[in-house]
Amino acid sequence: MDNTFTDWLNTELNVRNWSYADLSKKSGISQAHISKVFSGQRGVGIEFCEKIARALDLPTSLVFRKAGILPPEPEKTKQREELNYLFDKFPEDEKSDLLKYMRIKLMMFERDGKIDK
Repeated sequence: MDNTFTDWLNTELNVRNWSYADLSKKSGISQAHISKVFSGQRGVGIEFCEKIARALDLPTSLVFRKAGILPPEPEKTKQREELNYLFDKFPEDEKSDLLKYMRIKLMMFERDGKIDK
């Protein structure tokens, strides 16, 4: 693991205005362990990344990719992965409304010539 992962994680913490203590509390990872990861004294593994993903409410695969556990994916695949992740979080009765919205939006784009039919 290089500094890319810790730089990314630090950015995620800054966006949320979280400290290492906040991340520790939300992830269940000791603050000492987190500090060692950021200082380069410890690497990260699957369990660490899973806990970070849950704490940040991000797809596990995204965190694995940032940590170098999985290879990077093309941007379109990242967007689809996030779309699927977010869609799965919605209650079942709301999912049909989301699909209807997407269909309506698609018809509008087709009508306006922004995409091919």
